[in-house]
Amino acid sequence: MIDIDGIVTPLKIDNRQYFSMIDQQGSTPHCAGFSVCGIIESLIWKRTGKLINLDANQVYAKAKQIDDDINSDGTYLESAYKAALDLGGLGRYSNDVSLGFIYNN
Repeated sequence: MIDIDGIVTPLKIDNRQYFSMIDQQGSTPHCAGFSVCGIIESLIWKRTGKLINLDANQVYAKAKQIDDDINSDGTYLESAYKAALDLGGLGRYSNDVSLGFIYNN
């Protein structure tokens, strides 16, 4: 255990049970979208027990709009995070995990 200002935390935390399924991005430059979606999926699974699959390609496309750079490959994690917010990926989730987000099923 580690004690940081009176808050005791374990040395290790294993959250693998909250990881979503691995998606293959192939040769696309969409890694920021896949990363952000994976984080959101894991957080929702951990909080609600519901496993969802968000559309990383949609997050990537929106991030490219935020970057105002649709002609080059890749984007930034910050842009992907903002895109997920804009698309409702971190928004209100009720018992049925209604995110207002397009799912990739």
